[in-house]
Amino acid sequence: MKILWLVKLYWVWIILGLLVVVPSVIPPGISVTGVVLGAVLLLFGLVARKAMQSESLRGRIDRNL
Repeated sequence: MKILWLVKLYWVWIILGLLVVVPSVIPPGISVTGVVLGAVLLLFGLVARKAMQSESLRGRIDRNL
C-alpha cells in the first residue's frame, strides 16, 4: 500500500533527484556519491511517472487509496 503512495508522488522523486544531482555535478564540489544517489532518485521518479501513465495502474491506485 505504501509503495502506491511512492509511485503516486513521482514528481517529488524527480525534484529530489535533481536537487541532489545538480549540486553534485557543479565543478567546485564534484561528488560521486551525490551523483549516484541523485541518479537513483531521478530514475525512480521517471519510472514511477511512466507507470502512472498506465490506466490499469492508475485505477488500481485510486481503488486502494
